[in-house]
Amino acid sequence: MLAYYGIRGMFLARKSWRWIVFGLASLAGLMGGFRGFAGSLVLVFLIQFFLEGMHRTKLLPIFGMLGIAATLLIIPLTPSLPVSAQRALAFLPLPIDPDAARDATESWEWRTKMWQALLPPNPQASPPGQRLWFCSGRLSVYGGG
Repeated sequence: MLAYYGIRGMFLARKSWRWIVFGLASLAGLMGGFRGFAGSLVLVFLIQFFLEGMHRTKLLPIFGMLGIAATLLIIPLTPSLPVSAQRALAFLPLPIDPDAARDATESWEWRTKMWQALLPPNPQASPPGQRLWFCSGRLSVYGGG
C-alpha cells in the first residue's frame, strides 16, 4: 500500500479505509513473529517519508510525535501482547514473556549454527564461485537434508 498510494495518499487523502487496512496489515505482520518485520516496516516508512519530501512539511513533528506515542504505548502493553508479537519485538529491551524470549534466542542460535555449518570456515581459501555452492552433506548434520 505504501508503494501504490504513498504516505500522502494513505494518511492525507481523507480515505480512512487506507490507513485502517495498513494498520491491520501491520498488526497481522507482527503476529507472524518475525523480528525483521518490525524493523523493515519502520525503515520503509522512514525512507518513503523522506523520498516523498514530507520531512520539509509540518507533518514531520506530527508523525514524529505519533511514533513516539506509539512506542510509549507499546512498552507497558508488551507483556499482554500475543506471544508471536512479543517474539517479533524480542530484539528490543522490553519486558516480554520468557517463553517468547527463549524461542527467539533459540531461533537465532539455530540460524547461526546452520550458517556456520554451511559456509566454509575460511572464505579466502575457496574460489569465489564455490563459496555460494550448496552442500547437502553439511546440512544433514542439522536434520535438514
